[in-house]
Amino acid sequence: MSGIRKYEDELYKNMIKIIQKENLDIEIHRIQRDANKFLGSTVASWFLKYRCDKADLIHATSQVIAPVIFIRKPRRFMVTVHDLAPLLYPFEIRDVSEKIQWIFTPKALKRIDKIIAISNFTKNELIRLLGIEKDKITVVHQGVDHSLYKPMDKIACKKFFGLRDDEKHILYVASNLYHKRVDLAEAVFEEIRKCKEDVKLLKAGYSEKLEREGIINMGWIREEDMPKLYNSADVYLHTSEYEGFGLPVLEAMACG
Repeated sequence: MSGIRKYEDELYKNMIKIIQKENLDIEIHRIQRDANKFLGSTVASWFLKYRCDKADLIHATSQVIAPVIFIRKPRRFMVTVHDLAPLLYPFEIRDVSEKIQWIFTPKALKRIDKIIAISNFTKNELIRLLGIEKDKITVVHQGVDHSLYKPMDKIACKKFFGLRDDEKHILYVASNLYHKRVDLAEAVFEEIRKCKEDVKLLKAGYSEKLEREGIINMGWIREEDMPKLYNSADVYLHTSEYEGFGLPVLEAMACG
């Protein structure tokens, strides 16, 4: 599950809990992105369902949804901005629909009523790169569900993934986008292997496989199994040079 999708799910789940607990007279209607893409994008599929006639507030949970403001502006429009990486690494965008989205996203963000930034870093980037007024931005940090992400029995977790308990494992969770610096992770691992050969690097995430001795490509891991994977590792490695928040680091810390 991507970080943004995880944010959407957790936000919706906890808002429902708060409304029910406090007996608030608030209705929430969630517009979910389709698994089937439109114009090559799940975000574009969101546009097709977009309605704002009766809503008092529209909350777009990702910055790339902001351009819907050009379709029809709701009474109040709030957007969560995770990062602005595509503005600094435009060569990473390969999908045509995403390129179009990022042409309009910066312009749309300037017209939004309220912006939630997931970190002070993202807030400062909005001010630095787009000239957004700081008073329009509120920082709400991401969090971790401690009922899921918590210390577990390491040996049992290693066995769950078929890993040897007599080996040390370094975990690396990321895609192969340039700013994630997979090359740096590989370089760090090679240096460690020079003095400790029984170490293995666990590479998790949607991306191409890394074909190198000592690297175990875990592929896409289900959300409910991620805590086990963190607990399987002896060290968590994070080499990204640009992140809005860096949620995997927090998840790894929560798992001990």
